[in-house]
Amino acid sequence: MVTRLGTAVAPGGTLFLVGHLPVDPATGEPTPAAGQVQVTVEDAVEALDSREWNIVLAEERTRAGDTGVDAVVRGIYRPSRHSVKRLLTLPRRTLGERSRRARS
Repeated sequence: MVTRLGTAVAPGGTLFLVGHLPVDPATGEPTPAAGQVQVTVEDAVEALDSREWNIVLAEERTRAGDTGVDAVVRGIYRPSRHSVKRLLTLPRRTLGERSRRARS
């Protein structure tokens, strides 16, 4: 899921992910998010290629006044030159083809 979300981020853009953990790490008790599909901090960081992502925040935070815990991850997409060239080539070609079809 995190990898798929990351594909929507433009070069230089930010991915900010907050997920509610199903188990409170301090108590081991289920949280209100139990039973839902969630992503841990470790899973999110592992899913983002460290050669292309600068992870600036990756931590678990306890919500004030609540028993819930959030997994918070913020990464900046810094793709390699090869990746950027590949990404920029596809949209131009796709947009050009759409324009030609619209004019026909």
